[in-house]
Amino acid sequence: MASFTNKLSWSISRAETFDYCKRKYFLSYYEYWDGWSAKATPRKKLIYFLKQKQFVINWVGKVVHNAIKYAIQQGTAVDQAFVASSLRKRLQADFDKSLLYTLENAKPKDLWLYEHYRQLPIDFARELELADGYLRAFFTSAYYEEILAARLRGDILYLDEDDIEKMLFQMGSIPVYAIPDLCYRRPDGSYMLLDWKTGKRKGDELSMQLKLYGARMEQVDGIKLGDVNIEAASFFLSSNEAVGRFLQTEDLEFIKQHAVQTFQLMKDQLRDVSTNTPHDESAFPMTESLAKCGYCAFAEICHEQPIKN
Repeated sequence: MASFTNKLSWSISRAETFDYCKRKYFLSYYEYWDGWSAKATPRKKLIYFLKQKQFVINWVGKVVHNAIKYAIQQGTAVDQAFVASSLRKRLQADFDKSLLYTLENAKPKDLWLYEHYRQLPIDFARELELADGYLRAFFTSAYYEEILAARLRGDILYLDEDDIEKMLFQMGSIPVYAIPDLCYRRPDGSYMLLDWKTGKRKGDELSMQLKLYGARMEQVDGIKLGDVNIEAASFFLSSNEAVGRFLQTEDLEFIKQHAVQTFQLMKDQLRDVSTNTPHDESAFPMTESLAKCGYCAFAEICHEQPIKN
């Protein structure tokens, strides 16, 4: 069997984790490695186990994303009531299964919600209500008919791809993981980039993620600003609001420079760049904000006492 190695790469989420908490970064991208092995230490196995845990907010968002992807794939033939019913059934089935897991029967990659693992309360009725609202916002959005028309024309360039290999591309010398939730071409030849958000609206600026998607379109698809227009928006399903604008050349230059700078900071934390070997854990200090720890699956690794949210 061919061996595989832990290679250094870059993504928005990796850069954000690096900035959020160096210790979380170390555990997420290095110390978990080989935690699946029977020969791994108990601590390493626990770190690998915790890395797989999903908070309820992330789980609901992922299931909603899958429902939207399915609806787009069906095009004009979609049965909205069926999609809504299937979404609820999927959430209910996952939730019920998660309730049954224990330390004795759970495998690392089982969908055992972090809140269930830590025996924290979940208002599941509220989560179902929120999920219904997210899906309804998609179906009633100003973009929906335009998306269906693009689907009929065969003008969907990207649709929520979850194949990790397809997410990878080179941005200069940096291996990057990023792929849009949705990108389609309009009849006038311009492109629309959409990033579905199930969280609350944050600010009025074009997100870093959308800028990166624009850079990917340039690098991978040969779609260059100046030749075509690319509109980009974060669509907040909780409030049925879009935040964005047309991409500018400066946006792509900014994200490329940001990647170069933060990638170098990550490399500076390595003892051996050629093998992606980090310095010792002590070189990755914990955040000084306990509020951050309350939303980190690794809190029990760093703190003997539970951290309250």
